[in-house]
Amino acid sequence: MLRLNKADAVPHTFGKADKAHTYYVWETPKSHENYTNRPLQYTTLDPTTFYTGRGSKGTARLLPEVHAPANLLMSALLDYGDELGDWGIQNAFIQNGWREPDTVEQGVHYLENIMMVLNNPQFGFSGLQFPKELEGDAEGMLGEGKDSRWLAFKEKLRKYWGGQTDDVLNKVAQFYVPRGAFNPHATGLVFDLNFPIYHHVWKENHTLYAEEEDPVDALPILNEAALRSATGMWLNKYSMLFNFDSYNTGREIWHMEWRKPNK
Repeated sequence: MLRLNKADAVPHTFGKADKAHTYYVWETPKSHENYTNRPLQYTTLDPTTFYTGRGSKGTARLLPEVHAPANLLMSALLDYGDELGDWGIQNAFIQNGWREPDTVEQGVHYLENIMMVLNNPQFGFSGLQFPKELEGDAEGMLGEGKDSRWLAFKEKLRKYWGGQTDDVLNKVAQFYVPRGAFNPHATGLVFDLNFPIYHHVWKENHTLYAEEEDPVDALPILNEAALRSATGMWLNKYSMLFNFDSYNTGREIWHMEWRKPNK
């Protein structure tokens, strides 16, 4: 069985009595990037089917070739969770898979991620506000790179943000891409895991430090805590043994791309 060094972790209990959940938390590991053999070709809905293997809640559509390796990955992860007694791993599941690209929803989420970056002090852009008159632009088809729509959008923002425009948009791109940009989920070879984590949050204007138990829900702000969790540590260390990996575990540890072995 693929194990972690339990002696290096700090156990935390959340909840009371028989409803208490145990979480193991490590120091933040070295994350990694992996852009080798990434899935790049879009597919349509038709050839995808709902994943029904271990760690399924019937919500993720994937191409048939991904089902068996995904089941192997999830079986190894969940079995280790039972051995370790970690609530986070024990409740890990494949939340979503194939998504139609360039949808209105993608644009809405892009604007949400812009606001997330602006509103979280850790990113250093708290003095900036997103202009309300550009919300429709942010949610629209923008593309990326040298796309004229993308370049025009950046020029409009420079009137408000000046030299910080590229810094803000580059930070947002670490978490979400605009409508019309490449979306790996449209390949049918990619899924996001969801799992609960134990973490700390600041409350009441950052004057109170509190314990929380939350699902990661692919929220970029939770990635560091997710990476330190038993699930994150295991994925960071072992997922490539099953030919899955994130493009960057320091950004999205839950994001698993099928790196189909070369034949």
